[in-house]
This record gives sequence, structure tokens and C-alpha cells, in this order.
Amino acid sequence: SACREALDEAFAGTDCVFHLGGQVNLDAVQADAAGVLAQAENAYVRGDEAQAGMLEDRAMQRLRDAYRTHWNLPGTREVLSRGGRVMVPGDADLGRTLLRNSTEGYVRRTLRRMTQRVYREYQRQLWEPLLPT
Repeated sequence: SACREALDEAFAGTDCVFHLGGQVNLDAVQADAAGVLAQAENAYVRGDEAQAGMLEDRAMQRLRDAYRTHWNLPGTREVLSRGGRVMVPGDADLGRTLLRNSTEGYVRRTLRRMTQRVYREYQRQLWEPLLPT
């Protein structure tokens, strides 16, 4: 295809591409995940750790879905399939708008931890293996 030929030409002789933030915008997804984490916090308060754990898993899956959706777009998949990648997170990748505007507490701490984890799972693992958790 013309897209493939253009990419082959653009990346000819390229060993590694550095991405300086903005690969996946998590702001909207983080807002949704924050709502789920607020429910998880309430479950913890009620003493229902099983329900809280399921809700935390659901919030994490929503963050992962943002990457799966974006990275499986045909153009994105084509670009990522060429050469090595080093991806440095930017504000959009970490969903900084929500984190900057929310108060400290369970939801913010958990969302920050989850967002960093999903960055490591999808972006950083392209150049650094995941550490055991």
C-alpha cells in the first residue's frame, strides 16, 4: 500500500525512534477510572475487600483499554512495527490534568500508581523489561 511504502521510506536506516510524550491521552479514561475507584474506596470503607479489588481491576482494565484501542489503530500499528522505540511519558500519557486537579487520597494515589503501571506495561516495556511486582 502507499502508506506502507511511505513508512518504509521514512524509516529506512532508522535503528530507534524516540517518542517524547503524548502517545496515548489518558485524561478522559482517567476520569472514568476515578469514578470506579471512588466506588472501590466505598467498598473498602464498608469492609468489602473482594468488591473493592474487583473494582480496582476494572479501573486498571479501562486504562489498559485506552492503549489497546489506540495502539491497534491501523496507522499506529504500522508505525510501531518499524524499528525500536523509546517512549518518554508526557502529561497526556500520565493523565496529569486529573491528577493535578484532584485532592490527595485513595483515588488519586491509586490512579497515579495504576497510570504509571500501564505506562510501564505498554510504553516502557518496549525498551526495558517489566520488573516483577
